[in-house]
Amino acid sequence: MNYTAYLFDFDYTLADSSQGILICFRNVLDRRQFRDVTDEAIKRTIGKTLKESFSILTGITDPEQLASMQKEYSEEANIHMNANTVLFPATIAVLTRLKEQGARMGIVSTKFRFRIQSFLKDYFPDDFFDVIIGGEDVESHKPSPEGVFLALAQLGCSREETLYVGDSLVDAETAMEAGVDFAGVLTGMTTAGELRAFPHRVILTDLNDLLFPPTRKGWKSIYHRYFQLRKWVAFRRMIHIKQIRGRSISEAAPKETTICKNCGHTFTGNYCNHCAQSKEVQRFNFRSGILHALGGLSNIDRGFGYTLLELLYRPGYMINDFIAGKRVRYFRPFQTLFVLAAVYILLVQFIDPDALKKENTVKSTKQQEITDARDQLQMQLDTMQDETGKKVLEQAIKYLNRPVELESGQSGTQKSQPGHDGKEDTDISPDWIDNIVDNTVHISERKLIESPFMQRVWNILKNWAHGNKAVSIIFTLPLFALATRMAFRKRVYNRHYNYTEHIFVQTYIAGQILLVSSIYLLFRGKAEVGNLYDLSVLGIFVLFVWDYKQLFRGTWWQTIKRTMLMFFYSLLLIIFTAVILVTLLIGGLSLLELFGFGNGQWIMDNG
Repeated sequence: MNYTAYLFDFDYTLADSSQGILICFRNVLDRRQFRDVTDEAIKRTIGKTLKESFSILTGITDPEQLASMQKEYSEEANIHMNANTVLFPATIAVLTRLKEQGARMGIVSTKFRFRIQSFLKDYFPDDFFDVIIGGEDVESHKPSPEGVFLALAQLGCSREETLYVGDSLVDAETAMEAGVDFAGVLTGMTTAGELRAFPHRVILTDLNDLLFPPTRKGWKSIYHRYFQLRKWVAFRRMIHIKQIRGRSISEAAPKETTICKNCGHTFTGNYCNHCAQSKEVQRFNFRSGILHALGGLSNIDRGFGYTLLELLYRPGYMINDFIAGKRVRYFRPFQTLFVLAAVYILLVQFIDPDALKKENTVKSTKQQEITDARDQLQMQLDTMQDETGKKVLEQAIKYLNRPVELESGQSGTQKSQPGHDGKEDTDISPDWIDNIVDNTVHISERKLIESPFMQRVWNILKNWAHGNKAVSIIFTLPLFALATRMAFRKRVYNRHYNYTEHIFVQTYIAGQILLVSSIYLLFRGKAEVGNLYDLSVLGIFVLFVWDYKQLFRGTWWQTIKRTMLMFFYSLLLIIFTAVILVTLLIGGLSLLELFGFGNGQWIMDNG
């Protein structure tokens, strides 16, 4: 289809705002005691004016009452609409491609223009759409062609070179009245059979068909027809909608009154207006008792299991929902991370307990070898008469007496001992993040050798951090957050996350990686507790791509490139941070030694 201008409806064509619409309608209807109206009936009115919709749903025809309902709806929409609206998966990619081909772009909708612009600013540049016509811009709403004519006048385009894309019968009738070609898209509540009753250019499964229409020849036609199979289309649509929307938590408000068992107040609804306790409070049985005990021990409620499930199949959408304000249904990010770290360690205890003992075994073995070697040298020193030999033995014993060397030997870290040729033998950890950090630790340890007091402090902190996986992961979150913000800084990827929100994003992703690591451990039967994660770098990269694809809504290729850039930025930031920390540590120790505090003598004298 070769057109120079494309006009789109908004609701159910470019975006799924049904959740926000349902909330706004439901709040207004409930206040006016219209609680029997179904969600399906509300969705069927999307595309009509608010007065028409309320009249259809309630049977009210009085203009004053309908105007009052419209005003209440607008007030609810200011709170709930944009937060509960999501673009369809194909919207950004298809519209961007059409724009790159030189097409003019516009929106004609009964929705208020200011609300559309407020929502789209998070996804498109301000000058992306050449015209947006909203409900406040016309006197006669769709199916009147006034909005289309106004858009054509502002675009300077003729009707013959314009395609109007919509999802409803109202859109089809609008295009017919305006004399422009119409493309019906099946992302709304209207069926293909209903749309075919009106003049149309094509019926689209989704917006992707604008780029790969059914009339194209060759392999693209085969590709299209393959995905036109009804069962596959239904399945794909169901998965996409489920991923984007997540679980619906709207509950029909009961009409009967309830006396709260907690505070004694009388209320109507599912929760007490005074203390917020649910009306569904019953006596304990075995199942509820187990859940109550788990909740008391670890603060885990039913939201934890739901959060884990969504981290597996819709992580990016889930994280965006949480940041956008849907927080009642989800377990908080840092709680999720700590609980999953604990679960991982418990699984290691049951499945591969030797992994936790490995480091201590290596450490004890090395300490014993060094101790035996030191004792033998001491015996030789006691019997030796040669002064030169004594000095050599004293230096060797001094070397073996170093507390840092005696207490090091952690598995997976870089270790060094003098070889026969005076050089160091190096064992590099396979985990690239741990390798960089361990190199930094090794440099710091060599400086700390000269300070016995600081040796003990350093070893305590090091052993504590090594045994707290969640804490070790947390130290990497600010770096990954900054790297992500740098990599996805372009406008097309900008979701307007601030730095704190990016840290929450990375916390959930870290929890997701721990969750997948735990599942992987169940099948593998072997743990790598010395590394930051059990998964390989490739596995972690795949998870990041999966998360960022849903989070930033780019194409697969764009997401892969930006994720690679994020890893590169992370590596640079880790190296930079390591250099700064080593510089500060060595500088601080040098100052302590300069003032005579380095060996801890000042503390003992003034203790």
